[in-house]
Amino acid sequence: MKIYQAGPLFSKAEREWHKHFKAKLETSGYDSLWPGDLFAADEKVTARQIMEADRDALLSCDAVVALLDGPQVDDGTAWEIGYAYAKGLPIIGIRTDFRICSDSGDGKVNAMIQGSVIALCQSEGEVLDVLKTLQHNMIKKNHADITIKTEPQADAINTFKRTKNAAEGGDAKAQFNLAVMYAKGEGIQQDYSKAREWYEKAAEQGHSKAQFYLSVLCYQDSINDGGGYIKEAIEWGEKAAEQGDPEAQYNVGFMHCTGYGGDDTKGIAWCEKAANQGHVEAQYNLGYIYQKGYYGIPDETKADEWFAKAAEQGHPGAQFVLGLKEFQSGYYETAYKWFASAAEAEFVSAKIFLGFMYFEGLGVELNSAIAYNLWESSVKEGDYNLPADCYLQGNDYVFVHDLPFVRTLRHDCYSGMTYDE
Repeated sequence: MKIYQAGPLFSKAEREWHKHFKAKLETSGYDSLWPGDLFAADEKVTARQIMEADRDALLSCDAVVALLDGPQVDDGTAWEIGYAYAKGLPIIGIRTDFRICSDSGDGKVNAMIQGSVIALCQSEGEVLDVLKTLQHNMIKKNHADITIKTEPQADAINTFKRTKNAAEGGDAKAQFNLAVMYAKGEGIQQDYSKAREWYEKAAEQGHSKAQFYLSVLCYQDSINDGGGYIKEAIEWGEKAAEQGDPEAQYNVGFMHCTGYGGDDTKGIAWCEKAANQGHVEAQYNLGYIYQKGYYGIPDETKADEWFAKAAEQGHPGAQFVLGLKEFQSGYYETAYKWFASAAEAEFVSAKIFLGFMYFEGLGVELNSAIAYNLWESSVKEGDYNLPADCYLQGNDYVFVHDLPFVRTLRHDCYSGMTYDE
């Protein structure tokens, strides 16, 4: 699957993002192309040549990922989106910018842009999730005969038959496990429609994992349909959440908070239920919600409480937040502890600040060699690599990026699933 990366490329930051995201796409198994690949940096070309090369490159791709950051969408990017939409190419938007630049009540960007994309993501991970779903749907649409080609083993076939008999007899646990078998192609030819059918049967009998997976499937459909299935996703998610599953509580909480027509108050309440059961992502995101004052008034005390709980469980984002707060207050030794823990988990912003502490000798013995090693590794590894790159170029500051609002909704229930033992 070949991806065209649309987006502005006039500043160093923009060009570095394209290079970084191209590498991430290729690591994930996609071919990727962005306008910077089309001409050498010093090549003299006319406006017409640029337009035609971009157009032809776009048409050679299967899908478009468009960077939509900024006070308004870049005009060249808007043209690429419009052209791709007219040609029937699926477009995925990514906007990490928290500013609203919409001309409609329910949008985040211009209505013509938001109405053209199949999903408006807020992180690179979310984009990769949507691409995986899109690729799967393309395979099903264009190659309906592509399934698991290996012949099922005898043991798997016998297990399938026993499970199917129990499922047809009304056993909810067997119905759920049968759905998993169809989804994985274990003991039977892989069949996602059959998997969904058996998930529904088990979910209707109150099986919590089936309800959760069905919620996930509806959310997946919602991504492809511009929010059309979000109501069903929330309904099934709440049924699972009411049975005490923290993963379901977290998922449905953020469906409410980030979906189409959800209830923010309910969303936060569900997230708090998950967080109180130790769900680390729920804890971290609640910290961020209260820190920024999303859906209400900022509450620093609650933010610190949830960040601390997530940090103690090893969440690198929460560790960085706590480290930054200690750093800004001049408590360098405590800051060092949190930055070092987050850096061990390859959290790039923590590496940058840790490097700064070594460079200046703040809370640690001055060591410029360690500082530069940390900065160099952050340039190679990170989503947010430009601050370190700027520092290495000799600028006398370290730039602090706003933390991403991490919404790690689980919306792929065909990989990593487990049976109900």
